[in-house]
Amino acid sequence: MVQGSRNMKSLPSLTSLRTFSVVGKCLSFTEAARQLGVTQSAVSRQIKSLEESLDLKLFDRVGNSISLTISGQSLHKRVFETFGLMADAVSDATGSSQQQKLNILAPPTLAARWLTRRLSSYPHEFPEIELAVHTARANSSKIGRQCALVVSYMSLTMGSASPCGKTGLR
Repeated sequence: MVQGSRNMKSLPSLTSLRTFSVVGKCLSFTEAARQLGVTQSAVSRQIKSLEESLDLKLFDRVGNSISLTISGQSLHKRVFETFGLMADAVSDATGSSQQQKLNILAPPTLAARWLTRRLSSYPHEFPEIELAVHTARANSSKIGRQCALVVSYMSLTMGSASPCGKTGLR
């Protein structure tokens, strides 16, 4: 046997390790279930199965909150890094590195007349980042919550900010 290799039968399932990785990152069974697309009880069963197979307590549970034990922190660090390495390996092998997306919300006139001209070289300079410019009023669009940058016109009237056109300086 090669030094450092392990008997694969003694390792926990990848599903339980993946579940542990996500739960350990967000410290919430409910949020992990949402991210994994499964039920909260399925996440709970996977964690219980992993703890039993390792004969190790991975989480401290107090009421509705959880935290990693010292052993859980140590395992999580390595499992989380390993899943990241596997994702990178698959991405490299398939040539499908995940592209990041930058959403910008701006008023229509500003976007059309000023912003898009200044961003024309952006795709060539940063090909790994997809750029999307959305046009709408910042306060009237739900897309604003999903944008990294929201541009809106503001003016001061008696110490309060308000969108231009509604109340402005005279």
